[in-house]
Amino acid sequence: AWAARGSVLCRARGSIGSVGGCAGVFLGSPASEAAVLGSLVGGSATLATAWITQKTVSKRELIHEEMRKRETLYGEFIAECAKLLVDAFTHTLDKPDTLLPLYALINRLRLSASQPVLVEAEQLLARITDQYFSTPLTLDAMRDLTRARDADPLKSFGEACRVEQSQDLEMTKIL
Repeated sequence: AWAARGSVLCRARGSIGSVGGCAGVFLGSPASEAAVLGSLVGGSATLATAWITQKTVSKRELIHEEMRKRETLYGEFIAECAKLLVDAFTHTLDKPDTLLPLYALINRLRLSASQPVLVEAEQLLARITDQYFSTPLTLDAMRDLTRARDADPLKSFGEACRVEQSQDLEMTKIL
């Protein structure tokens, strides 16, 4: 138990040898002020470190969650484009609503994708649309197309997505 006696903060001791039953620290002395100040600074530093660490972890988690959402969206876009490309190679556009899911996905991309990813997505949409308004390919023409050097029409989009993802991962390393 602590008790104040004059200008001395005392703790009662039950042991023999304590002077007047009190072992004290003088209030207002440089040693006591330094002790209090040291405790405040130490406690503040611990609190600040914990707050900064939590804030950094939260930012990193948000970035990873956003990356997962975009990766799912990009996968949906690639699947839809692949389906429509094969259809466009073999058919003309009979029903314009065939392209609606692709337009919906591009507009969802506009909400979160980087500019390079959007540019590639829009070029892919243009290629699909142009193919629908071209004459359908024969099986021989499709075989020749698959053997061509730039056979994969989705490659540029996928590469743009990978660059964006790499940049996001680098950002999480900085945090």
